[in-house]
Amino acid sequence: MLRIVLMLVSAVWAGEIERLIDQNRLGEALRSCQRYQTLRASDNARLMECAEVYFRTNRIAEGDKVMDKLRANYASNDYQLLKALASIKKKEYGSAQEILDKLASTYRGSTVGNKAQQLKAELYEAKGNLDASAFIYKQVAADFPSNPKAQWGLARYYLSRGDVVRAKKH
Repeated sequence: MLRIVLMLVSAVWAGEIERLIDQNRLGEALRSCQRYQTLRASDNARLMECAEVYFRTNRIAEGDKVMDKLRANYASNDYQLLKALASIKKKEYGSAQEILDKLASTYRGSTVGNKAQQLKAELYEAKGNLDASAFIYKQVAADFPSNPKAQWGLARYYLSRGDVVRAKKH
């Protein structure tokens, strides 16, 4: 019976957490992840989404705990992207750069390549290189116009430059 309940809960959460991340509704995503983990559910896709939420909300230790549960997926592209995000948040920029360069070149033009490029923009932004970050965000936004993270990255860039009109477009 518990297994059936967990399967139903996982089906309900399928896509919800990712949607909340894409909408930058991290507080709601965090609450969903906390409820999900309270049930001790183990759907790898949801766990990866929750690890991303923990890292994006600077809950590094919680993100690391979830990644420990996902070690069997070490070779997967999603795990590598998550590892790069963790490295960015921990200011281990060299490690993040290495992972992202490999994924971006190997999977150029695909969803994985897009995510790697987007994280590279976040990496440059974290390092304070806003012009390089904006350049990459523009590329990602041109290739994937509906990518909200690229649009928000560009908005942050324009705001940092005092260009409120252009920021509002993103």
